[in-house]
Amino acid sequence: MSAPSNIRPMRLDDMPACRVIAAECWSRFTAQVAEPEFREAFASSAWRPTFYIAERHGAVVGMAGYGTSWLSYGIYNLFWVAVRPHVQGRGIARQLVDQCLADLFPIADAVMLMTGVPEFYARGWGFESIGTVPQSEGFGDTLMVLRPNLRVAA
Repeated sequence: MSAPSNIRPMRLDDMPACRVIAAECWSRFTAQVAEPEFREAFASSAWRPTFYIAERHGAVVGMAGYGTSWLSYGIYNLFWVAVRPHVQGRGIARQLVDQCLADLFPIADAVMLMTGVPEFYARGWGFESIGTVPQSEGFGDTLMVLRPNLRVAA
């Protein structure tokens, strides 16, 4: 594993790099869809998402976000977890998810996500698969949940 990345909150000027990451990890169309969600982090809405960025050598190489779910009070969604392909496998996604979960553990009853790599989330944090939902954009089809207040330390 390489040296840790710098994890910090997203800034408005990070959005072009985040669009590139979304395009590389999913598609150009998905990058266009993601941009309004990124912008929402800087809006004045009460339900705005939180995004973190991973930097290596001054370049944005990863991102992850979370937000309040519309399902129920105390439920949060983890989303847009992505790392540029040329630096994958170096623990960057783990650092980003760790940062998001550090924010959420004190307040969340459950954290949910959709993924194509369920083993990554199950092994790393104890997320449990609760079903599949077909997706057209390649986000993955496994719906997972983590209940922080029930989590057993590994």
